[in-house]
Amino acid sequence: MKTIQLQHNISDEQYQMAVRLLEAINIKVKQTSQADDAKMSKEAFYAKIDEALEQEPIPMTRNELHALHRL
Repeated sequence: MKTIQLQHNISDEQYQMAVRLLEAINIKVKQTSQADDAKMSKEAFYAKIDEALEQEPIPMTRNELHALHRL
């Protein structure tokens, strides 16, 4: 079995069209999604917090902080 992985930001409509096209030519489509931080386990969530706390702080002025929020 050969595997093809496509990565591209497309709309849901384009994605469904591509799935229908592939299935029409007898290619099985296994739908996977990338990790979504909103759906992580409690342990993974706290591990991320612990990792962030272990990093060196980045000195930043108030103006630099406001500039980041405008992005």
